[in-house]
Amino acid sequence: RGLEDSKALQQLLKDIRDEQAGIQGVALSTDRGDSVTEVLGLQRAHQGIQADVDSSAKRVQALLQRGSELQEQGHYAAEEIEGANRALTKDLDELKESFEERQDDLAESLKEQQYHADVKEMEMLLKEKELLIACDNHGPDEEATLALQKKHESLLKDLEALKSTMKKLEEQSKACKAFQDAPDSSTVPDGPHTVLDHSLVAGILRQQQYMLELAKKEQKHKFAKMVDAEKEWIAEKMPIASSDKFGTDLENAEELKAEHSSFSTELAARQVKMDDVWSRCSKLWDDEHPEREAIKELAAELDTLWKEILEAGDKRTKLLGEAIEVHSFNKSADEVMSWMAEKAAVLSAEDVASTLSDAEAMKRNHETLLSDLTPIEEKVKTVDTEARRLTDAYESYAVAVKEKNDAVKQSLEHLQMLAKNRGEKLSASEQYERLGANYVDNMTWLAKIKPLVASDDLGNSVESVEVLLETHKSYRGDIDSHEASVDQVLAFGQQLLDNEHYEKASITEKLAALRAEWKAVNEAWTTRKSLLDQSLQLQLYQRDVGLANQWISQKSAWMATESLGDSIDEVKVLMKTQEDFGKSLVPQEEKVSALAETASKLISENHYSASSIKEDREALDQSWKDLKAQHDKRTGLLTESL
Repeated sequence: RGLEDSKALQQLLKDIRDEQAGIQGVALSTDRGDSVTEVLGLQRAHQGIQADVDSSAKRVQALLQRGSELQEQGHYAAEEIEGANRALTKDLDELKESFEERQDDLAESLKEQQYHADVKEMEMLLKEKELLIACDNHGPDEEATLALQKKHESLLKDLEALKSTMKKLEEQSKACKAFQDAPDSSTVPDGPHTVLDHSLVAGILRQQQYMLELAKKEQKHKFAKMVDAEKEWIAEKMPIASSDKFGTDLENAEELKAEHSSFSTELAARQVKMDDVWSRCSKLWDDEHPEREAIKELAAELDTLWKEILEAGDKRTKLLGEAIEVHSFNKSADEVMSWMAEKAAVLSAEDVASTLSDAEAMKRNHETLLSDLTPIEEKVKTVDTEARRLTDAYESYAVAVKEKNDAVKQSLEHLQMLAKNRGEKLSASEQYERLGANYVDNMTWLAKIKPLVASDDLGNSVESVEVLLETHKSYRGDIDSHEASVDQVLAFGQQLLDNEHYEKASITEKLAALRAEWKAVNEAWTTRKSLLDQSLQLQLYQRDVGLANQWISQKSAWMATESLGDSIDEVKVLMKTQEDFGKSLVPQEEKVSALAETASKLISENHYSASSIKEDREALDQSWKDLKAQHDKRTGLLTESL
């Protein structure tokens, strides 16, 4: 044994020395790389050493296990083995620590190299953009200026977009230990990107200033273009405004008035553009535009021409108006009567909606149509006022004007009557469709809840039945909370019936169907609630019966396998055990009796599973009788054996 222990010791120490030599021979490079590519290559090389470290760790573990086994066997050199194990463990831990430090160093180097590469890329990009920033060319006309704006807006967006890249460079800088370890640690370290950041800000400011200059030049070009357009329009329309033709008869006068009225409308509409010119001029002057004097001069020239054409138009309007007042009245009267005829055609429709959304849409359309009646009524009042004035002013037209005015009033009365009748019909249609929609919603809900409250799943355990009962109770809450909705539909439907709605038969049918379905759901819930209560009673009973049968089976098996003893002392012990068992039958018999009473109660209450309950009761009763007989028999055998 001594020689074997010595041989095992020497072999172990040799293997430990060999492994220590291997561990100490693992050389880790200190090269951190000068680029992203180099660092990635060094990381791949470093990962290659991982396998050597893992392999060494497995061998060290095996050696430590061998040493521990020798120590546990009480080897005479246990202390020497312990020392060798500690030294080997220390060498392996130092190797792992060096490996991890090298791995962390390479990861940090990769962040630094990536940062420097991104900074260099940003520097090149800024140099490209700086060549395109601001110049002295502002464009000779609007098209050229707009082209320059578009080009430099894109450049400004590119520069603004670089802010996010610069922010990322700042975050990269903060993440690099090389900057974090700066001598002044009280401030955020600055990396090479700081200079680029200043260049970017300066470039954006220069570009913004140039864009402002382009905007000013564009304003001047646009204003000059506006003025030229208005001058051309005035030159084109001046012959119409200053015409000396006023007509030789009424028909000719009407034609000329229509032409001049169109021109007057056009002239009035043009005032908006002229106001825009004055407003634009004032704005440019207040903003101290670099070319404000030239802008003001252009506006003054246009103002003179505009006043001339306005004066000419007003003079011609007055001369033509005196000739055609009566015919203007007739035109106004005919227009409002035509307008009312269009509305009357719509209001005479007899169709109603077939869905709630259509009914609501038709009612909204009708309300919109009613809102159109207000301006019609106002127009009729205007026509009436004008008729009174013309009747007083021109006696020869008094009869014709009065007849036309009376026809306008009669048309309005007919239109108002149609609107009232149509409104009542559409309201009744909407009420019916709303009832129908609510009816469908409630019937749909009842159709969904009914299968749930009428489910035939009664559970197969106490736990499952309790879950089903809780769920079923939640359905009761859903039904109760929905009752108001059903009552609302029934009350609304009854209200429509009381008002003799034109869909009385259909409404009566819907209300009857809803009441029947509501009653069916409530009855289904009550029925299933009763069945679930019985199911819970059944599961509780069957569980207790199962426990009782299990106890009986265990005790019966115990008595069947127990011997009668090989000596007087053994027999006495067995008799004492049997006597104790006999005492335990008393409380158990009370449980069996209680179960029998429960079964009888369930059967008397017409439980849906009364037949199986009766069978379980009879089987339990027989098992109990058999157990008691087995007990009496064994007690007698033990007495005879003694």
